[in-house]
Amino acid sequence: FPYTTLFRSRQAAVEIPWPSMLELGVYVRDSVEMAEAEFERAHPTSVLLVDKSEFDNEPGNVSFETVAITVRDEDDAQGYLVFEITKNEDNPWPERISLGRARNCDVVVRHASVSKLHAHFFLDGSKLVFADAKSTNGCKVNDRVLDGGERVQLACGDLLCLGMIEATLYTPAGLFRFLQEMSESDANPANA
Repeated sequence: FPYTTLFRSRQAAVEIPWPSMLELGVYVRDSVEMAEAEFERAHPTSVLLVDKSEFDNEPGNVSFETVAITVRDEDDAQGYLVFEITKNEDNPWPERISLGRARNCDVVVRHASVSKLHAHFFLDGSKLVFADAKSTNGCKVNDRVLDGGERVQLACGDLLCLGMIEATLYTPAGLFRFLQEMSESDANPANA
């Protein structure tokens, strides 16, 4: 699995070896061009979807001036950042996926309210489990505050609060359905 993501600086596009952040535009295109089963094969990991406005009050805290791709237009304020929940093969702890502000985390969320090592994801069979890593600003799952080290089983659509960042968890099938609904509401603005 290639662990590179396209990040953009103000001057040029640069490839950085990070697996966690992808452009929503790739997912949107694939949800339009592919059937659900094909989409799930192309994008087999769960993701965290964060409204890019979560970062608006934190200038300079998004990794390397990351640009979010939106569904309608790059300049639209309703853009999303997509963070794949994927293990970086070079990181320690093979049984968990780390999330935090530090560059060596598996999922990197560069925001001042996110600790260097904020949380972990675990696989329990086919279930995704989430745990606060005793972060400074804490974690919530669906408004439930987690104690440091406490583990909670996650489901598609769960709202995770990482410090001040709110992220929605989507499985591949859930993300496909979300993007289909979004595309339908964009095509029929009177129904939105």
